[in-house]
Amino acid sequence: MKERLETSQEMGSGRGALILIFGPMFSGKTGELIDRVDSESHVGQYGIIIKPSNDIRYEADKVVTHSGRKIDAYRVDKGNPQEIINLIAEQESKGDCIDIIGIDEAQFFEKFSLIKAIEKLINNGKTVMVAGLPTDYRDEPYGAIPELIAKADLTIQRTTARCTHKFEDGSYCKEIATKTQRFTDGEPSRYDEEVDIVGGKELYEARCRQHHEVRKD
Repeated sequence: MKERLETSQEMGSGRGALILIFGPMFSGKTGELIDRVDSESHVGQYGIIIKPSNDIRYEADKVVTHSGRKIDAYRVDKGNPQEIINLIAEQESKGDCIDIIGIDEAQFFEKFSLIKAIEKLINNGKTVMVAGLPTDYRDEPYGAIPELIAKADLTIQRTTARCTHKFEDGSYCKEIATKTQRFTDGEPSRYDEEVDIVGGKELYEARCRQHHEVRKD
């Protein structure tokens, strides 16, 4: 289920803007980000994608969806997202004019520094597309995403998945999932565990509200 997401062309040439793509794990956020950045290249806009340094699940220099789609990406220190500004300046000094900056897994970046960097990019006329988890496995606000949602321009895209809770008869719930379920040793993770753990289907599932669980024992 998706809301309409406007392109930079619809916003007006040279006008900075912030677009958010957010939802739980396995809801297609990265794929949507890739589609949007790629589609802009067909209308004369040039874009790049940024990923945090701790996301090395598939390939270090690419953003990869859980289904295997991929696109080249630049890794930036998650603790120092201001490096994004330096990266853009470096690329443009080589003659590239970057119109679109896609930022994947943005929840991992240091919150206030990322917001500051994004605001500077927007003030410089860039369109910034951010993809990330709005809440962590505990269903609590995650990194900069909730504040960026509040600051976003025009339309925002929320992606959803289907709940993969499995019943005793082997069937799945399949209700709309907006939560991210994490597991530790096969059991729902405890509330007091580390939040920033990068993983895929071996650690995470998409869950509906009814079947999302966090242990507090």
